[in-house]
Amino acid sequence: MAWIILLSFVSIIAWGAWWYIVVSIDPAASGFIGPLLFYASFALALASSVTAATFGLRRKLDSDEIPWRHIRSSLREGVGISLFMAFSLYLAAGGMLRWWNGILLAIIAFSLEGIFLMKEHARRARRVSSLHNNDRTYAFDQVRPASPDLQRGEGKR
Repeated sequence: MAWIILLSFVSIIAWGAWWYIVVSIDPAASGFIGPLLFYASFALALASSVTAATFGLRRKLDSDEIPWRHIRSSLREGVGISLFMAFSLYLAAGGMLRWWNGILLAIIAFSLEGIFLMKEHARRARRVSSLHNNDRTYAFDQVRPASPDLQRGEGKR
């Protein structure tokens, strides 16, 4: 719960910083630092907002899952979407965004997300498999007959 409160606070601060940059910095007069601050604050604000939104959505849809397990995927989605949007906005501002490179950016973003999802699925499958194997070992240990010393009553008590 503290994590989502901190993330919401970061989101509010980042959106405030972005708005301050929009209304107070002239991009033509500030050189490269003005646009850099604009895109960086925009990406941070969007990443924190999307991360908080996807975390809340995941918690609502999968309330049985432990909350901290949603953090990694929500953060990855938030950062991915914000970088996609910031880069698209950068291309649009430079007059370089066309339908074909927009589609190419989307394909790259979806491919990266698919790779991360496959790795996450494989990691979860290994974890479930190891938990399942450990359960069988534990169940086997419980059914194993006691040592001869314990059967005669000479074992530690």
